[in-house]
Amino acid sequence: MATRVGGSGNYVVETTHTIGATASKVLDREKNRAGYRVLADDGNAQDIYHGHNSRVTNASLDVIQPGGRLTDEGAWDTIYRGEVWLISNAANQTVIVQEIIRG
Repeated sequence: MATRVGGSGNYVVETTHTIGATASKVLDREKNRAGYRVLADDGNAQDIYHGHNSRVTNASLDVIQPGGRLTDEGAWDTIYRGEVWLISNAANQTVIVQEIIRG
């Protein structure tokens, strides 16, 4: 379930996902994306790997360790607005994804 946080201006849509050994799409394309964050649960047993398509693997250089985070925030023209995919070496790894939308 998505939760919208914020009033006027930018707002955040927050979703919780369970990641496993099969790639999972956590964000669709969004032309008004102003940034995003992926927050890994402290209780996760394994790393989570980040990519921009369904071919993401555990060889990805974008690694999120248990309790860690990955962010894409900054200047408007540098933000990635395509699909975001995650995968792990283990089942049942929990992440919170926060998508910042330009209001």
